[in-house]
Amino acid sequence: MSSIYEFKERVFTQNDNVSKLTVNSVSVELFKKATIHYMLQNSNNVIVKSGIFAIDNSEYRLWADDDNYIYQIVLQKLGITLDPVDPIPVSDP
Repeated sequence: MSSIYEFKERVFTQNDNVSKLTVNSVSVELFKKATIHYMLQNSNNVIVKSGIFAIDNSEYRLWADDDNYIYQIVLQKLGITLDPVDPIPVSDP
């Protein structure tokens, strides 16, 4: 199951703007780490970047029970900063 997180369009690279983060899956090793598979898309739903991030140690402990943290940590690792009022969480498709 995928979860989508839309936000105001941002410049990502010289040639690409992005406005949507899709988290395809999160694999968890309890009390240790999580592996996150993601896709970053533009406003036309074209995939600009996809990949895998692992969060462990302090990042994993900060997750707690707020799944929005997963979106925030992936965007942070990709170098995308959002305004506090920017995100528009979208329910599972």
